[in-house]
Amino acid sequence: MEKTKLTVAVTGLNNTDNPGPGVPVIRSLRESSFFDVRIIGLAYENLEPGIYMKDIVDKAYLIPYPSSGQDALMNRIREINERENVDVLIPNFDAELYTFMKSEKQLEEIGIRSFLPTLQQFEERHKTNLPAFGEKYDIKVPASKAITSHRDIASGMILNILSWLKENFTMLIWPIMKNRSICIIIKFQPNGDYPSSFRSLLKEQK
Repeated sequence: MEKTKLTVAVTGLNNTDNPGPGVPVIRSLRESSFFDVRIIGLAYENLEPGIYMKDIVDKAYLIPYPSSGQDALMNRIREINERENVDVLIPNFDAELYTFMKSEKQLEEIGIRSFLPTLQQFEERHKTNLPAFGEKYDIKVPASKAITSHRDIASGMILNILSWLKENFTMLIWPIMKNRSICIIIKFQPNGDYPSSFRSLLKEQK
């Protein structure tokens, strides 16, 4: 079977102790039975290892960080596309997704396709929205309640949450934070009282 030729731009070329996803994505593309790819590496730093690794990228360009804004990024992508005629762009970092999602129509206008979620899908996948996401799409997810600051504790919100937890669970574990805003609760008391460690936390926050 004849392979489809594609020019693919890929970000995430860092390959140190905390590697970016770009290098394994590129390797997967090169091993494809369906595509004959030419890889354009998009790097944020000129020392990203993926630029210099054998058989990874065919050509590499620096691009501005997402914090530089949508206009700066798109101007650079247009410059690269004029030289390389990119077919598909694969962003690999969470931090850059928002900027690329906002630019999806502009990318399509210059002939570049991608596979990105919509802004609505991106917002829905936040951990704090998980219960609503599961209910909307009929997916079973763990029950959860969001506590976003110590004010939730001071306001008594935590007591309502603990009442809900006691009705559904016999054991609960929370991580201990250095600022002591969250404690560890190992087991609810058999007599129905809240754990003493939690009562101490409430007193400390007043």
